[in-house]
Amino acid sequence: MRRINTLIGLTLGCFLALGALGCFGGGDGGGGGDTDCTVDADCNDNTQRCTTAGACVSKCEGVICNTGQTCEATTGNCTGGSGGCTVDADCNNATQRCDSTSSTCVSKCQGVVCGTGETCEPTTGTCGGGSTTCATDTDCDPNGDLGHVCDGGTCAADVFGDCATVSCLTGLDCLSIPTQSGTSQVCYEPCADSSACGLGWWCDAAAGSPTQGHCDQNLCGPQLAQYGYQGTPMMGTCDATATGAGDGVCMGPLVDFGSAGSPLEVGLCMATGSIAAGNSCPADATNGATADLCVSGLCLIETEGAATGLCRSFCTLLDGNDCVADVTGPTSCTPFGGLAGVCVPQSATPAAAGASCTASNAESTCVEDSICIDPAGGTATVCSSFCDTRVGTCPSGTCQPTSSNSSDMLGICI
Repeated sequence: MRRINTLIGLTLGCFLALGALGCFGGGDGGGGGDTDCTVDADCNDNTQRCTTAGACVSKCEGVICNTGQTCEATTGNCTGGSGGCTVDADCNNATQRCDSTSSTCVSKCQGVVCGTGETCEPTTGTCGGGSTTCATDTDCDPNGDLGHVCDGGTCAADVFGDCATVSCLTGLDCLSIPTQSGTSQVCYEPCADSSACGLGWWCDAAAGSPTQGHCDQNLCGPQLAQYGYQGTPMMGTCDATATGAGDGVCMGPLVDFGSAGSPLEVGLCMATGSIAAGNSCPADATNGATADLCVSGLCLIETEGAATGLCRSFCTLLDGNDCVADVTGPTSCTPFGGLAGVCVPQSATPAAAGASCTASNAESTCVEDSICIDPAGGTATVCSSFCDTRVGTCPSGTCQPTSSNSSDMLGICI
C-alpha cells in the first residue's frame, strides 16, 4: 500500500515514528518501496493485473501469443489462430517455448527461479551471469521496483520482493503466486499464527491459498467483500488476528482503486489492545499482543529506536469529526496515508485555515484538516486545508494532489 511521506516531511518529519512500521513518513510493511497494488483486484479494471513490483499493468503485457493468435484483454490468454502450439518450434522466436498445459507460447524464462546474482537468459531459459556482490541496495535494485536489498555483500529479496532472480532474505520463503500471465515468485514471511506478523498483516490460514502459512496484508474496506477480503466500513471493527476475532479496526481509506462514482476504498485491519490514547506503550508490540497495543491507534515514538512511546488514536481526514483531547492535551488528525491519519498533539490555540502559522516539530499549529506550510516552499507559512482529490472541493484555492499516484486521495488547497 502507498504511504504519504511528503507532507509528513514538511511538518512533523520523524519527530513522530511508528514503533511497528518505522519512521512516520515511511514504511510500507515490506520491501520494494511504494506500490500501487498488492493483488489484481486493486487495479482499476479487469484488463489489468498487479505485478510483483506493485504496479498495475495490462494483463497482456509480457504475454507472447502464437502466430495468428491475439491476447484477450480481460484474461491475458491467447485466443484465435490455429489453436496454439505443440512444440517449441511452433512459437514465434527464440525467446519462446510451448507450454504443454495451455498449448500456448510463453517466455522461456516464465517460472524460472535463478540463484543469487543470476539472471534468466531469454533465448535459453537458463540462469547465468550477474554479480554476487554488492555494496548498497541500489547495486541490487537500480530502479527500486524489485524489492532487492544488499545483504552482507550479496543481493537478496526482501518481503514482497521478486525472488525470480535472487534468493529471499534468511527467514523468508519464495512463493509462486498465480497471475493472469503465469506465476510470479515473491518473498513472504512464514508464520504459525498472526502473532508473528506485523500490524496490518495476518497469517493466511486459507486452505489452498498460495500464501497459506505466511504473513500477508490484512486488507479491509466497504467494497472489498466481493474480492474475498473483509467488507468492513472504514474505522469499523475487523478481524486482525483470525477470522471472527473482531480484534481490530479498519484504518483507512489508504487508497481508492475505483472510478468516479464507484469507489473501491482499501484500508488495513490494525490490531487493537487495551492502552488508552496518550498513555505509554512499548514500541515493539506484536500483532495480537492485546496488553501492549493501543485501544485504537499506534504507538508513536519521538526518537527513532526508542523502546517506548505514546498511544495516538486513528482518525480519518475530512470526515467531519475532530480528534478529541487525550491525557496529554488537545490533538489533531495528521495524515498517515491517503485519508487515514493519527491524532497528534495540537497547539492550545491553533490557527484557522488560511491564517499565518508557525510550523512546529512538536505539535500541529493549525486547526483540524489543515497543515502549516508554504506552498511555494519558502518560509511564508499558512494553514492550508486538506482536500479529497476525488471531489476537489476547497474553501479557497484549488485542490492539488500530494502524490502522483492516481489512487491516492489526499490533496492540499492551494
